[in-house]
Amino acid sequence: MSAATLPEWLSRLSEESPESAALRHKRRGVWTTWDFKRLALAAEHFAFALRRLGVGPGSVVSILSESRPEWLAADLGVHLAGCVSHGIHPTWSAAATMQALDLARSEVVVVEDAAQLRKLEPLLAAGSLRRVVLLDERDVAGTAGCSVVSWASFAGFGSEFAREHGPSLRAHRVSAGDTAWLLESTTHPDALPLRPVSQAQALESIAAAASLARTRRGQSVLSFAPLAHAGERALVYAALAAGTVVHFAEQPATVLNDLQDVQPHWVHAPARFWEKQMSRIEAQAFLAPPWARSALRRALASPQPRGLSRLTARNIRRKLGLVRSPFVISSGGCCSTEVLGWYAALGVRIEEAYIEPQEGAHAGDAERELAASCAIADALVFEGVAGHRAALLRPEREFLLAWAQERQVPFTRFEDLLTSPAVGELLQSEVERANARLPEGARVHAFRLIPTELAADDEALSGSLRLRRDVVAQRHADLLEQMEGEDEKAAKAAGEAAAEVLRGLRSKAAGDAPR
Repeated sequence: MSAATLPEWLSRLSEESPESAALRHKRRGVWTTWDFKRLALAAEHFAFALRRLGVGPGSVVSILSESRPEWLAADLGVHLAGCVSHGIHPTWSAAATMQALDLARSEVVVVEDAAQLRKLEPLLAAGSLRRVVLLDERDVAGTAGCSVVSWASFAGFGSEFAREHGPSLRAHRVSAGDTAWLLESTTHPDALPLRPVSQAQALESIAAAASLARTRRGQSVLSFAPLAHAGERALVYAALAAGTVVHFAEQPATVLNDLQDVQPHWVHAPARFWEKQMSRIEAQAFLAPPWARSALRRALASPQPRGLSRLTARNIRRKLGLVRSPFVISSGGCCSTEVLGWYAALGVRIEEAYIEPQEGAHAGDAERELAASCAIADALVFEGVAGHRAALLRPEREFLLAWAQERQVPFTRFEDLLTSPAVGELLQSEVERANARLPEGARVHAFRLIPTELAADDEALSGSLRLRRDVVAQRHADLLEQMEGEDEKAAKAAGEAAAEVLRGLRSKAAGDAPR
């Protein structure tokens, strides 16, 4: 389907297949369906409401929400009004969100619920925003101001304006060179400036996503990565253009159940997600009967499972929601060879769509190998004295809990495990295992556990749930200093040992010399 702009793209879709299912969203356990006509109408009403508000071409409208149909309707409505769409990662802290809105100079913000609305309280108090559109009105009593309106009220505002002024509003022209999106870093707004993406570039990214996903009519896909992520947005639009029905997870906590329910033909998620699912299955295996563990090992050991091993592999794929997925799409970092091989043994190919740059010549290799461990959620490697490398490890909560229960390691809270000698020995063995797969110049010489559990909205985590190097290094400078001291001692001891060997050689040479 050829189109020069996103408004033209939407117009053609809604004209060609107005009553075809486009989006499905689970709310309170029930799937609701949006056809293309409903999506286009919601986008138009949003655009008309912006016009009535006086928000014109070039103005920035930000969207702060998990993935859902209204996110896309708002995004498309922004383009219909000639404005610029700016997605903000819903897991960012209030401070990061405020910074992003300030840098984008947003005039209108679409927020999901009371929790996201609270991040805007300083702007609401200062009257800095022209309007805040709230998607979910529950639990907002006492927090909303006169500038906050519900999605339904804002849509009604636009619908009324359209009736009053007629079809002349639709004559606003958007050109291929106009800015469509303002893109943030997937990690944090520190990595600025914001990158403008034109209408033409947005459509090019959708075409590239279509080529990657090879999506087609009649398929289903589940979207749960934030639509603020440009790759997820492009993939969703590519699916819609091909006639694939896009399902949105009810909420982050229900993603696994929703995957099992939909069994999508393909799905996109950060690399961290695929690592975590592997860890989850491995953790469940710890608590399973011996015969089940053995079946899992046999299924994963064979590149082409047969008989019972094939049945086991299919059951695992069903648990993962990947029975109909010959491949999945990964972004936001590289998956290790171990993770790639684990999924390949199940008959699922991981295709990496985007690889974030890594710091340090060998840091990225070591970090990937460490994160491949079922016991390690993520790792950051720092270069120290004389080439010594120190790692800060974020443990994999679900795996450690199952491992501790199976081995009867005493603990009351998860934090107790972080100081357990048994867990220290486990992670030491995992670091040694990772080092065995690395060249000498990339191996880790010391490590520490990050001593607290990190919530999804912690500033130490990026939008793709990876550790942020700058925040972690600042927050745990004491741990890095401890390891640096160990590096200095190790370097000094190594130097003294080398000097002692050299003295011995010289002494021997002097004794052997002819007199």
